[in-house]
Amino acid sequence: MKKIAALVTTLILGASSAALAAPGWDQSSYGPANDRTPAGRPFRPDFRPDFRPDFRPDFRRPVQSWTTLESNGSLMRGRDFINVSSSARFSKLKLEANGRGSIHIDKLIITFGNGQKQVVHVNKTMNGRTGATLIDVDGRSRNIDKVMVLGRGGYRASYSLAAL
Repeated sequence: MKKIAALVTTLILGASSAALAAPGWDQSSYGPANDRTPAGRPFRPDFRPDFRPDFRPDFRRPVQSWTTLESNGSLMRGRDFINVSSSARFSKLKLEANGRGSIHIDKLIITFGNGQKQVVHVNKTMNGRTGATLIDVDGRSRNIDKVMVLGRGGYRASYSLAAL
């Protein structure tokens, strides 16, 4: 019987000392009247999870990069056909001159996957020092079947066409 009494006494004294060590949360110092902790951070009770519905740590926006459709096109004969063998959808085209000579681009005729066409009048002379020309595709993003480039170029003139 003495062992049981000693065990009960030990449990009571142990529980009371644990209660004195961590008395709990004091509403008067951290409650609605004073909503900041002593460290200056906003008060957040331990039992409430940090819930932000718009926060998705595993979500990453896909990185878009330019897809080269033609890297060394020549307009020696006045036109060039580019067959796009991709089923990807594009929203912009980038036309850029490369090489040593100059090239004059009259227009681009873009044929989409559904058969519709978009004619873009560029009417621009380009060389290696001029910047790229950006062309917006009609609609948001569309599947491009082929592109016809009309213009004229010299012996060393070439162009590149990329899509985004």
